[in-house]
Amino acid sequence: MKRLLKLGMCIMIAAVVLNGCGGGDSKIETVVYEGEINGTKISSTINYLGDRVLKQKTVSVMNFADLGITKDEMEQTVEQYKKLYDIKGVNYRADITGDKMTETTIIDYETADFYDLKAAKIITGAKKDGKILYVSYEQTVKNLESTGLTKK
Repeated sequence: MKRLLKLGMCIMIAAVVLNGCGGGDSKIETVVYEGEINGTKISSTINYLGDRVLKQKTVSVMNFADLGITKDEMEQTVEQYKKLYDIKGVNYRADITGDKMTETTIIDYETADFYDLKAAKIITGAKKDGKILYVSYEQTVKNLESTGLTKK
């Protein structure tokens, strides 16, 4: 169960590293990154404007029995995530069917409180003063690619 919790946290942290302000493009764009990490299929959809990530939706599908996790352990993990992700701007849902779980996490960075996201270790701050101004699209893509996800 701890391994699964760490995997989820690593994915979210890898997906988001924060940077200073910038950007000047005026068109909202969408990109999708997909891949498989430790038997978990992951799809991450990013809506961004310039270098600023506006919203990110990550869907993970796993066969938890293949990972050596029981249904009870999986349900306990889901309850921990629900508590951890009970933050304004974050929508977390997990559906368990048989030995499979589909987990969907949507983060709206335009409404979320960066302090709360950082406290929950969903994001990390890269600035020395600790102020988080926005989520960097460029850095997010680098981190997704470093985990093995590829652009669709």
